[in-house]
Amino acid sequence: MASIIKRGTRYRVQVRRAGTNVCKTFSNKRDADAWAASIERRAEEIAAHGYVTPRAATIAELIDAFGAAGKMQNASPLVILTMTDAS
Repeated sequence: MASIIKRGTRYRVQVRRAGTNVCKTFSNKRDADAWAASIERRAEEIAAHGYVTPRAATIAELIDAFGAAGKMQNASPLVILTMTDAS
């Protein structure tokens, strides 16, 4: 379970689950709750399977990532795919 602590006008979230320990600060509680839930789901998925299931990327996202990676030297297809999975 995530710890959500109000610090002044902001909310600090700390998630410690399945070997994952991450913190982030948000300006409203709704965003803090949503982020905590997504991090907990990801940590449980990693604990259960050993990896995170990649999300589906659209063709437009892949084209944009390819264009961005093309500006880098020696960009491989693996670099391109990991850039699309970051969001």
